[in-house]
Amino acid sequence: MPWEGGEVYIADVIIDDDTLSVKGEIHVAGIRGKVSACYPSWRNNDNIIFTSDESGYVNPWKYANGKALPLFPEPIAEDFGAPLWSLSNSFYALLDGEGKTGLFNAVKNGRDVLYLVDLDGGSQPKLIETPFVVIDSIRTVSLEREQVVFIGQKTDGKPAILRCSLSSIIKEEFVVLKPAQDVMVDGAPLPRNIISLPQPITLKVPPNDSPLHVVYYPPYNPKYSGSSIEGERPPCIVSIHGGPTGLTKQGLNLGTQYYTSRGWGW
Repeated sequence: MPWEGGEVYIADVIIDDDTLSVKGEIHVAGIRGKVSACYPSWRNNDNIIFTSDESGYVNPWKYANGKALPLFPEPIAEDFGAPLWSLSNSFYALLDGEGKTGLFNAVKNGRDVLYLVDLDGGSQPKLIETPFVVIDSIRTVSLEREQVVFIGQKTDGKPAILRCSLSSIIKEEFVVLKPAQDVMVDGAPLPRNIISLPQPITLKVPPNDSPLHVVYYPPYNPKYSGSSIEGERPPCIVSIHGGPTGLTKQGLNLGTQYYTSRGWGW
């Protein structure tokens, strides 16, 4: 599978009458069965941007002047891209015509976050604060206007389509192109005041204190105070995602909220 060892190459494409061939292949990055390099895109006519999990986490890299180098001075223990299950994913986008800045999606504490990344490399990325916990399909709209679009979802609503520019990202401002629709339950809008918010937790598993990432939804309903029995703890459901490369997003899930609004932890 690609996450077990994907390789990136560049080459010349030769078109001769009705035939097509590839010549002069250059291996950019990735080791079959060991290091996964994925999601390449041209930064300009000479350089490409891609992701690599050589450090153990998927971080952005560049290929320039015949060398593949990480963009960050030190690896960041977050994944800047998901496993390449299909070819439709887009976890970053170029923001300007000169290819100096990129907007990247990463996973931090179980939620999606945005980073501004210097594509020349050598500096740490800038975390952009957003209200969205699920971010998908970052696409460049215009390099001249430095605009991108993406799909964003909050903890209490459905996904929306957002647009932003380099200047607005720095100000943490996003234009809503398609608002999130109301969440309806039995013909009525879902009350926002009964939604249990996700709490990311990292547990340590013996014997080596390996990290186990958990998202906890406490029981929550303002109309009820809990058990009438002193010291009694609420029931809790432990739900395990399918894996091995997946994760449970923190966007609104009505199945989870069904139980938390009725006194169960999730």
